Amino acid sequence: MTSAKSADGHNLDQILKDKMPALGIDLGGTKIGCAPVSDFKVLSEPKKVPTPKGRDNIVECLLELIEEARKDNILSGVGIATAGIVDTDTGEVIGSTGNLPGWAGTPIKNILETKTGLPVHVDNDANAAAYGEVRALRLDHKKCVVAVTLG
Repeated sequence: MTSAKSADGHNLDQILKDKMPALGIDLGGTKIGCAPVSDFKVLSEPKKVPTPKGRDNIVECLLELIEEARKDNILSGVGIATAGIVDTDTGEVIGSTGNLPGWAGTPIKNILETKTGLPVHVDNDANAAAYGEVRALRLDHKKCVVAVTLG
């Protein structure tokens, strides 16, 4: 598996290995869930909020969730799993589902890194789930891993 880097060169693996927690965000068409995580452990009860309608409202909601998490944690970075097609190099949402109208074309990584100063990694939610399972189950040495998601 390759390692993704943020715009300022932060490696996703390094964010995950950092002793400070990262904020994991699951951005879906109906809800946004987030929680600080460290060493593949959720550090507090995940917060869930309804997904607002429209790109600007989603971005504002994400910024509020990040700032709220920063009140209790010194964050090493932010990881976002979102529905849709994502360019993981740029962190731009290329295509979105009908549940996230206006989300396509959003350079979410750039927006959040600029506004928060934190490294951000964005990926498709199914890819992120597969990556999380590979890391949590220590399957990095495997040539091929298949993950099936439904929904």
